[in-house]
Amino acid sequence: MRELHWQGADCTALYGRIFEPEGAADRLPLLCLPGLTRNGRDFDQLADALAGHPETPRAVITMDYRGRGRSGHADAASYTPQVEADDVRRGLLAAGIDRCAVLGTSRGGLIAALLAMLPPATSGLGIGPVILNDIGPVIEVAGLLRIRAGIDLLTGAGAPQTWPAAEALMLKLQGGAFPNVRGDELAAVTRQLFRDEGGHPVADFDPALLATLASLSPETPLPPLWPMFLALGQMRRTAGSAPEPRPLLVLRGALSDVLSEATLAEMQRLLPHLETQVVADQGHAPLLRDDATIARIADFLNGVD
Repeated sequence: MRELHWQGADCTALYGRIFEPEGAADRLPLLCLPGLTRNGRDFDQLADALAGHPETPRAVITMDYRGRGRSGHADAASYTPQVEADDVRRGLLAAGIDRCAVLGTSRGGLIAALLAMLPPATSGLGIGPVILNDIGPVIEVAGLLRIRAGIDLLTGAGAPQTWPAAEALMLKLQGGAFPNVRGDELAAVTRQLFRDEGGHPVADFDPALLATLASLSPETPLPPLWPMFLALGQMRRTAGSAPEPRPLLVLRGALSDVLSEATLAEMQRLLPHLETQVVADQGHAPLLRDDATIARIADFLNGVD
């Protein structure tokens, strides 16, 4: 594994990692993009499994958006999917990667769609298969309101000061959506979201991210993104070539409050080639730590290389 360091257009310092196994040259590398407040550590188990596969090893790239993980904080006005997509594009090119598959969790799925729709001639990138982890063209406002309340608890005056308190808060926030995440796994998931500062947990993202959800209310749901989803479903392999279906896999947590069953069904109706996987006993967003989900991702990628 090697570290990536580059800068955004405004000189914000950015961070990522590449897992580069031997024998992976014939397979598309997989770029993994996290959710709103998350970071590249969310994909450690998936990256280890894909890169370390004895028969079909694959390179995996993980990135921390600006204001998350080991990337620098920036002006809160720059915490937008459009700016973050440009940061990701710059990181890929800095790493010498001009074609890849993308897995996007929640907000990462929106960024994946933005990257896929950039003209390759100007972006310098060729985006192939896309995996959407619990995100679709209709984003349920109830789930976003829950996420906003969680950010406030993670960073406000009552933020946890000890690791047991951090685990207790994670259980409070996500226990209902992840009924089987307890004990050692709860501790591991907690350390994906928090960093350690002198033995104390600190939420590993800029609290200013809360402002990006400030205008949300039950009466003002986000506009649906069906045109963007339909555009994502098509790709051109070369400039001027006719569009063809882009391989797509959508993962949905069976307990998700962000991607509904109805939205997933409509996605399948509009794009019949779309593949799906429902992750039992998990909500928003599936953790990508269980063997069955990791195997499904590997099979999908191996089938479309």
